[in-house]
Amino acid sequence: MKQRLLSICFLLLFPLMLIASGDMDIVFPHAFHIEDMGVECDQCHAGVNSSVSGLDNLLPEMAICTECHDGDSAGDDCGQCHRYINDPQESPRITAFLPKFTHVAHAGEVGCEQCHQGVSASMETSGHYLPTMALCMNCH
Repeated sequence: MKQRLLSICFLLLFPLMLIASGDMDIVFPHAFHIEDMGVECDQCHAGVNSSVSGLDNLLPEMAICTECHDGDSAGDDCGQCHRYINDPQESPRITAFLPKFTHVAHAGEVGCEQCHQGVSASMETSGHYLPTMALCMNCH
């Protein structure tokens, strides 16, 4: 019984562990897009300004990327966007966050970087930039 419970916990937490470890398939230098190109967070994270639940899926789909990048020009070179070119995957979705959290209540008050500290200078996709409860407690 204990082994089964541990297995279930692992399966439920594995996607979150991948996000937190930074071992994601998608290659995305936030620093280049935000600092060099001047892309605003909500251009890729569509729906962030109307999100009313911490469970809303705000990670970009490939269609968002192809609004600026020609998906056809990548051809067979999946390595431009994916680390694991033999089995390209989407990033795991965030499913273990507070459902009561609302971006709507925060977006007008604070900038993205206040809660997602360091993301604008990051060179990878990672869950390291998700706010912690301690960070929330700075204001609440």
